[in-house]
Amino acid sequence: MGKINKTLLASGCSHTAGGGFDTIHLFKREFPDVDTSEFKIYAQYQFDKTDVNFVNSYKSHLWPVILANMVGYKEVFNLAKNGGCVDTALESLYHFIFYWIKDKKNTNELEVFLQIPHYNRIPVYIGDNKMQEVILPLEVEDTHEAKGLFFHYFHNDTLSFFKSIHKLYLFKKFCDGWGIKIYFIPYDGTYKIGSGEENQLKSKLKENINLNNDEKITKCRTSIDVLNFYDYKDMLNEMNFIYDSDENSLIENNIFNQKNMKFSTKYPPETDKHLTKEGHLAFAILIFSYLKKLKN
Repeated sequence: MGKINKTLLASGCSHTAGGGFDTIHLFKREFPDVDTSEFKIYAQYQFDKTDVNFVNSYKSHLWPVILANMVGYKEVFNLAKNGGCVDTALESLYHFIFYWIKDKKNTNELEVFLQIPHYNRIPVYIGDNKMQEVILPLEVEDTHEAKGLFFHYFHNDTLSFFKSIHKLYLFKKFCDGWGIKIYFIPYDGTYKIGSGEENQLKSKLKENINLNNDEKITKCRTSIDVLNFYDYKDMLNEMNFIYDSDENSLIENNIFNQKNMKFSTKYPPETDKHLTKEGHLAFAILIFSYLKKLKN
């Protein structure tokens, strides 16, 4: 396919950054012909993902680059980070777009694909060096004590969920203002909205708010007499969520039950459920199919 005058800009967490490829023994099984002797080691069993030579050895096998080649984007930037959350994904995108605008580049040439990390991943400052770490509730018991204290005393699951929707929506409106096309890719069914009562998002919203008039995130004040709220259903309906043909999140597609799609199934008894080379290719093909349907 010929090149188009567009730049693909991707962000997300390890499912886009290439989680699993930094595990030394998994990398060697995926890329047996690659000389790893000069790669920097981060830990006993991991390569250093800040090593440019290491990242360059596999980045062409990640779904953003594969998709860019399928569509014909003139260039591609993958800003995703292992262990990232909604905040870190959005921060990287805002930062990139800021410098794109600062350099007087045409924002209409950008197309963003944001693979949404789990809403319950929260950035927390840990330790004396004030380093920011992203944590999940499930990770608390085997990590820093301060993380456990945060989740036990300060974390609110429902508020994190609502705030993630709000942040994603605000970024969408930011992109609209600059003429940037954006697609949201839920990695599971959390952000799905539809007609079925079993729908995960709809059920979660019903449990916590009155969908008609009791939304929890307020709009900026336009009057001293009236306090307006964002409507979550309206916000979600405005977003371009990418699902498969059966209205499932892409990773819920049956194709990912096949043997070679995840490390855990390709190399049993491995437990790592990140995508393999074949999995990233299948992921890119599903997105490409979605984009083709939009044009038809």
